[in-house]
Amino acid sequence: MKSKHKATRIQLLLSALFLGISTFSANSAPRAYSDLRQLNFTNLKANQSISLELKPGDHSLLFYARSPKKDKTLTLLEIKGPQDKLLYRYDPEDETIEGDVLQEGLYNDGEISLYLPMAPQHALEPGKYTLKLLSEAPLQEAGAIIRSGSLQAKQAIDMTFWVLTSKKSLHKPQNYQKYVQEMRNKIGPMLKPHGLELGKMNVRIGTPDMIRAYSTLQPDDDEKLHSDICQALANQTENYRQLNVAILDEIKRSPSGIKKDEGEYLGFSPGLPGMLPMRNALWSCVLMAYDESDPYQPGTLWHEGSHFMSLAHTSEEDGESFDQLSDTPECPAKKFDKDKNGLVDSEECAQQDAQNYMFWEGDATQMTAQQAWVLKRHPLFYPAN
Repeated sequence: MKSKHKATRIQLLLSALFLGISTFSANSAPRAYSDLRQLNFTNLKANQSISLELKPGDHSLLFYARSPKKDKTLTLLEIKGPQDKLLYRYDPEDETIEGDVLQEGLYNDGEISLYLPMAPQHALEPGKYTLKLLSEAPLQEAGAIIRSGSLQAKQAIDMTFWVLTSKKSLHKPQNYQKYVQEMRNKIGPMLKPHGLELGKMNVRIGTPDMIRAYSTLQPDDDEKLHSDICQALANQTENYRQLNVAILDEIKRSPSGIKKDEGEYLGFSPGLPGMLPMRNALWSCVLMAYDESDPYQPGTLWHEGSHFMSLAHTSEEDGESFDQLSDTPECPAKKFDKDKNGLVDSEECAQQDAQNYMFWEGDATQMTAQQAWVLKRHPLFYPAN
């Protein structure tokens, strides 16, 4: 862990450095979209029950709550749907879960996000929803973004690449334009069969001081530093309906005791799900380690971006937990971990879900209809026509 003094210094540096990263400043009021409805909740306190109404034709809900301090934990204790139906209940003491909407307890420091639905069998019904929150401090902000409208047209997603790598080659327009085009060329064919596509793809270059401070994330960097990067990007984002991507040199990690789980992250989504890059949003970007020799960077980006939009791994590396989708295969360790090393890899699962782009490792490109169903409803996507 970094000392409190050093973390504070970096946070102050971050705020100052990002003043020069862009020629525009974020709007004080979020832009309105015809297919998005924004709710802001008031009279907030530490232990809070929040109710909202979904209408016929509403497709998805992205709820968020934020604490005034990043080290204060927020926990979602309960979700009830129409007719007071229990959708989720979490007991933090014994870590038990009731309901089938979420597979794990939802909690986070500083900011919490909830995205529904995470699978077609949990499609949202109109009516009253109540969320019960526990916070170590009174909530500073809470709101919801509800998406409605037609999903028949192609759905597009915009991205902005924030270049924070020290590798000067990516600072040159001809090179970052080539990088972005490679992303479009390789991700586009994955999306097209499902009525999805990439929209605008913008590039912004970080300041030299910012690049020196954040081009490499070390194993002992607190997760709050990840949120600092995302928050600073969000506060410089004019249009919050885009995926912010921070391009770094390295994202190092500590060994976890699993033989192959060492070294560096190729990409990382601080939020699962993440928050749209609205003003002061913490877990609101995807981090990527730049490697110009890696042909699989586009696949890594879309894998992490899909985590950001709530998709889980089809099979986790331990082969003991899986996503909620019925059309993605599973690779259980008790059957496929042939070398008994504690993980299921892409070779062992080659005939199972290793061909899916949300398998925990590899460079697969297959996307299922249900994965696309979830993404298509996310508020980052919008009608392309």
